[in-house]
Amino acid sequence: MLHPDKFHSSSVEERQIAQEHSAFINSAYKDLKDPWKRAKYLLEMLNYSSSANVDQSVLLEVIELNSIENKEERSKIIKDKEKHLLYQIEAAFASNDLKTAYKICLHFKFIKRSAS
Repeated sequence: MLHPDKFHSSSVEERQIAQEHSAFINSAYKDLKDPWKRAKYLLEMLNYSSSANVDQSVLLEVIELNSIENKEERSKIIKDKEKHLLYQIEAAFASNDLKTAYKICLHFKFIKRSAS
């Protein structure tokens, strides 16, 4: 176990290594806990890349979302869309449909941007 607290009486070098490993593990856990970062990571690990562009319908959807002036309403719609996209990406990975998973990741990326 490389938890830094276990190395308080070790050399400076050993404490530094334990700290670096702990930071790496914490970062990986944080990324893998997020379903969208996990999906992106899985696509990278499977060496899937695509030159696919975002569907025009996604861009129109983002324009529509940005036209909603009520922030609470827009936030609720975006949250519902994110849930739906998460369901779709899980199904795409379950059926090993990486092309669809990639497109859904792009879709999510644009929807998420409209939330900010």
